[in-house]
Amino acid sequence: MKNSKCTNAFASLMAASFAGAIALSACSNDTISTDRIEGPVSEDSTADSSKDTSKAEYKTYDVAIAIQRLKFKDETAILYELDESFDLTGREFTEKKETDSTFLFEGIKLRSPYAFIKISGKVQSTYYGDGYTSSVIPFVTIVANLDKQPIMPSQLTTIEGELLIQNLKKGVPYDSALALTRESIQKAYLLKDKVNSKEFADFFECYFNYTGTWHDSTFTKEGEWKNDSVKAMTALRHRELNDMQIKNGCFEKSIDFFGDAFKLGPCGKDNIGEIKKNELPYGAIKNQHLYCSQDSGWLEMPLSYNDTVGWEPGHDGEIRKGDYLKTSYYIYDSLYGGWVDFFDPDTAKGPCVTSNKNEIKSTPQGYYYCNPVRDTTRIVNVWSFIYVIETALKEEKLCNSKNVILTVLPDSGTIQFCDSNATRDTTRELSLLEQERQVTQCGTSDTLVRGSIDTTKWYFCTGGELNNAGELERTIGRICKKGNEGYAQVNYSLYYCNGFSWKLSADSMIVDSFIDARDSSTYMTIGIDSLIWMSHNLRFKTDSSWCYADTTVDCETYGRLYRREDNIKLKKDICPEGWRLPTLTEWENTAAFGRSWYPKEPDFKIFGSTSGWIQGSLDPHGKDLIGFNAYPAGSRNANGNFSNITESTQFCTAEEDNDGNPTFFMLTRQNKEGFLAKTSRKAMSCSIRCVKE
Repeated sequence: MKNSKCTNAFASLMAASFAGAIALSACSNDTISTDRIEGPVSEDSTADSSKDTSKAEYKTYDVAIAIQRLKFKDETAILYELDESFDLTGREFTEKKETDSTFLFEGIKLRSPYAFIKISGKVQSTYYGDGYTSSVIPFVTIVANLDKQPIMPSQLTTIEGELLIQNLKKGVPYDSALALTRESIQKAYLLKDKVNSKEFADFFECYFNYTGTWHDSTFTKEGEWKNDSVKAMTALRHRELNDMQIKNGCFEKSIDFFGDAFKLGPCGKDNIGEIKKNELPYGAIKNQHLYCSQDSGWLEMPLSYNDTVGWEPGHDGEIRKGDYLKTSYYIYDSLYGGWVDFFDPDTAKGPCVTSNKNEIKSTPQGYYYCNPVRDTTRIVNVWSFIYVIETALKEEKLCNSKNVILTVLPDSGTIQFCDSNATRDTTRELSLLEQERQVTQCGTSDTLVRGSIDTTKWYFCTGGELNNAGELERTIGRICKKGNEGYAQVNYSLYYCNGFSWKLSADSMIVDSFIDARDSSTYMTIGIDSLIWMSHNLRFKTDSSWCYADTTVDCETYGRLYRREDNIKLKKDICPEGWRLPTLTEWENTAAFGRSWYPKEPDFKIFGSTSGWIQGSLDPHGKDLIGFNAYPAGSRNANGNFSNITESTQFCTAEEDNDGNPTFFMLTRQNKEGFLAKTSRKAMSCSIRCVKE
């Protein structure tokens, strides 16, 4: 650079480039000429041919671009001339990298200070293990005002280029157009706090360095994401940095971006642990369930969850293939209380569950024992191989470093275990079922039989084999298996045999209705185990009862709130004729009944109504799995203040604790077992449910 002014500018540029990856500086001789412009013209120019560009006022510029932190191969810089309307004129200037650190454009004549600059090459990236990208890519572009010094091109200037031109064409001054453009991008990325220009540029600089991804045609001219796919795949790249535990500060400001891109909503302190399904068909997480983590935003649930989500409880030992990838197998372990990974679904060995832990099976390949693994890293049931030694203690090396079962003496019931590099003998006692099978002969018909060894136990003979009979099967009188599908009623609940096990029926229930003769109100009823309940709150008006907030609009849905002291303790006829208040024990038994059939669901989901709960939360309503239909009616305190409608409900009982405080049965969203007894002041009000006498 011959111009002393440009030399000084170039020195400043080099200093700036050491602070950032790339810096651009330009200077002119401040003279204006109207001579004919000579310069290379692009063959595929999109310039407006109606404009006469043969003669125009122009300045002569020297432009330098310095690259420090980033490494290129096969790099090229192209400077495209823009006119005062920010359209391409068709003139362009190309420079190969002249030194190890700079591109130089000397003495170029431009009609305006505006230029579109693109730098391409094979770029070194952490994403490629510090190797280079496999092909030449456009790494940085910039819409530059060469009269503004210096300029720091980056990934940010690359994605803002198209938006910036649109704002400039609207007549917005350059600085204002740049600010407006960056505000649009910041909004698109859901950056939580307003950041300065260097932080903003660094955000995209580190993005490329760690992901090797090029922002090409990311946004529309209106500043919106081009489509859901572009947004979602960008969000996946962002989250890769969290998985790699890169703590560079660039991405912490946009933790909500992933949830927004995949339409999951925000992840914050109010919904830690919430699980939602991704419905968008992009990337490796399509159709997967994710949970809100405390530190890293939305993360995938384990494969076992995605494989088994929505499965009802099975029968002990039932084996199924996963629904998601359809490659893994799962076994229902009734003592564990759910579906468990099963690594060896070999029909010759049969099921391996907690109830037959350490059971030994002989196969042509050798002996195996049932090994349910329960530790902090995995929960899995597997048949583990046992190394068989035909003669006990004749081998010197009976143990290995893993201290697992090494030897078994066939037909003796004795197993050799490793214990600190020494052996100890244990005698494996036959299970009660195995003992019963030795003394009970089964025919081919299905028969319910009492145990011979323990007469309190019951068994089913089915298909010539003796199996444990559950309490429900004993009550119904038949085992559930293929060919026995159908419904059966026990007390006031219906059960369905699906060919594997009996389940509480969710699609068919024992429902009815009755009319309260006192005020002609109609109430629906539901059978639950041994009781028939009202499935709506009482609405009968008494002197000390209120609609929530004294408005009748909510009474039809939520029922009335009754001052317990006046309505329960003194009036025995608060329920309609033929109905009564449930005891505390009946409340507790009903809660336990629902939990026994849906052990993985919180009480709020089991008993809560499917509408009427708080609207501001994600997944707000219950599932009403057993038909109880508990509405969040709220409460009224001794001072007449109403609270908690749409959030919780508390039901009256006729009982008190030892101190004379009334007992309520409360349902809330706050914890898993949220349907439980509480005590409160006598003047508090509550909802009423009645049971049939």
